[in-house]
Parts: sequence; structure tokens; C-alpha cells
Amino acid sequence: TKYLQDEIIDFDVISLEWLSKSERNDPRYVFSEPLIYATEMIVTLPKNAQHWQSADSLKGKNIGTVLGYYYFNDNTFERVDFPSEKELMTALSRNRVEAALVGKLTALYWAKQLGINIAFGAQHSHGFLRIRLLSKHKELLPQINLAIKNLHAQGYIKTIEDKYMSNIPTQN
Repeated sequence: TKYLQDEIIDFDVISLEWLSKSERNDPRYVFSEPLIYATEMIVTLPKNAQHWQSADSLKGKNIGTVLGYYYFNDNTFERVDFPSEKELMTALSRNRVEAALVGKLTALYWAKQLGINIAFGAQHSHGFLRIRLLSKHKELLPQINLAIKNLHAQGYIKTIEDKYMSNIPTQN
């Protein structure tokens, strides 16, 4: 977000669900058509799951996060940043944090790769990911949206979802 605000980068990928109304209407940015759904969860170990069944359980707690990632309500909890989702999930398994905010499919993927048994608490956010583009490039938005619509219409995004998302095992 800082790099986008400072115009070091021209776009990022974000969910409108993560933004306040004023951020959604910020004239510095325009948003693309939806790409794919993303669901972010409170992730914990099974022994701790009962403590994290409400989004309010985050308040005032140390929560594992990824360094540089945007969390819409990170003013309500204490971030404990890790360099990547993999390292965040490793820290969770080693009880360095009791809970983490991670995309559901990402958490399932790393749990499988690392042999970690996880549990899900409350849903933190859910919504479509979109490209957030600096307004100075808004003339590109029609082409970007057309490309996204074509990728959906041709089934390309569905193919990616089926290939990379449907084979992830479920837990809890």
C-alpha cells in the first residue's frame, strides 16, 4: 500500500472488503473487474481453535501477519510480522503466535507442505480480488477489464482455480 501511495508501483491486487468506504472512493485509484474470490481466516492450531471463533477475538492480541501485507483492521490487534506465509505457518506450528491471518487456501497449502495440522477460527474477510490501479493510468482500465472478462469467458480463470485450488485438502 505504501509503495502504491508513493507511486513506486502502479498497481496492486486487493479486495474491496479490506478497504473502508473512503479508501474505496479515493480518487487516487481505480479498480478492475473481479478476478477471483479470496477468503482470509483466523488460523490456529486445533488445541486453540475454540478461542478464535469470533473476529472480535483479535482485539488487543498478538496476531501473526505477513510483513508488508495490508490488513484492514490491524489497528485493533498487535501485528507479529513474518517474511512469508510459509514462515508465518511455521511460526504458528512452533507456538510463536497463537493465531495468524492467512488466506484459507494459502493456509491449507502450507499446512500440507509443512505437515502442520491447523484449524480455522472465524472468517476475517471474504471478497473478490481486484486490481487497484493508480488513477493516472485509468485509460488502461478498459483494456484491463476486457482482458479479465475474456479470461473469465474463455474459462481460463476457472481452469486456474480448478488446477490450483480444488486439490487443496480441507481441514476443520
